[in-house]
Amino acid sequence: MKRRPERMSPASAPARQVETPLRFLYRLAIRRPLPTLLAGVIPVLAAAPGLTRLTLRTDGHALVPEHAPAIREDRRIRDIFHVEDLFVVLIRTDDQRGLYNPKILKLVQRLTDALKALPGVHPWNVMSLATERTDRTKPGTLIFRRFLEPLPCTDNQLETLRGDLAAIRLYNGTLVSDDGFATAILVGAPSGMDRMRLYRRIVALTQQYRTRWEEHIDVIGAPVAEALLGTHILQDLGVPERFLPAPLPQDEPAFDRPATLHEWRVFIARHVGLVPVALVLMALVFLISFRSA
Repeated sequence: MKRRPERMSPASAPARQVETPLRFLYRLAIRRPLPTLLAGVIPVLAAAPGLTRLTLRTDGHALVPEHAPAIREDRRIRDIFHVEDLFVVLIRTDDQRGLYNPKILKLVQRLTDALKALPGVHPWNVMSLATERTDRTKPGTLIFRRFLEPLPCTDNQLETLRGDLAAIRLYNGTLVSDDGFATAILVGAPSGMDRMRLYRRIVALTQQYRTRWEEHIDVIGAPVAEALLGTHILQDLGVPERFLPAPLPQDEPAFDRPATLHEWRVFIARHVGLVPVALVLMALVFLISFRSA
């Protein structure tokens, strides 16, 4: 007696795979690996020459479209009032008299004149004690004198300067510190100018005066932070130090053997790059996961 073949129930029947676009693509890649690789490599090679024209912008305006209403209004106001983002050249002294001594005031005057002469800097947007005026007039005229005109040298002249700044109070906290041991020179960064290049020029100039006058001179401000942010991003990507567009911050300590977690991070960023290290760790995680599966 012949046995009738058993019919498979719908639940036990093998499910028919639906051909989706994604499934078709990876099947095609497996069947034709060489054309698939060429399809990925050729566009990359075609776009490679454009890498030399790429620029890294980390200022606030780079995050918003150029023709956005807010950007256009900001540009219009800046053009009307000549508003520029400011580099701050900070001069600090350890002298017991603070900044009220002829040496520091002469340094302020000389450095202000040198900063005005830098290429691309608008002289009218450099502000310091050497450029601002007091309420005293020149003898026989109605022209107001500048704070350092003439340069205070005697004790009476220095006390007069201290008294004028205390009476006006407008420059306390901006050009003069509250403790009287630091003063600032404000340098405007023209719009459209390469801030990284201007930062390098200012740093090179201040290093000359720091060596000659033996005083603490630092360059800070929003344009500096924006410029160095691009440098730190390139460091994290593993770009070699010689290809970086700007020097490291002058207050960054140099060390041969890192001792702290921060020093290890800086060491890895300078010599290897944080992103390559992260990619290696991810590859190890995937390798261990697949081997144990």
